[in-house]
Amino acid sequence: MKRILVVDDEQSMRELLGIMLRREGFEVLLAGSRAMAAAALAKARRLARRLERLTESYWELRYEHGQLRARVNRLDPEQPPAASEPAAQPGTAAFVPLSSLKRSETT
Repeated sequence: MKRILVVDDEQSMRELLGIMLRREGFEVLLAGSRAMAAAALAKARRLARRLERLTESYWELRYEHGQLRARVNRLDPEQPPAASEPAAQPGTAAFVPLSSLKRSETT
């Protein structure tokens, strides 16, 4: 979804433009002054950076999980996939509940 910032000192115009743009599929940020617009942009940038960090953390965890799953498979290749895991395919990562691992493998 594309985001758009509407800056207008007249509240009724701001709200009208916001309604029209939302109907067209935009995510709309409204500001009544230059200072409010600068604050809204700064907040949007902070949120974008936080989302980027969360996305990076997610992929790092997926990679670490894949490494753990490969290690478990080397220790016990006969272990069936966890219930929450799709059919295991080479090169894919899936989530394995820690409860499905044997005690000696987690220590």
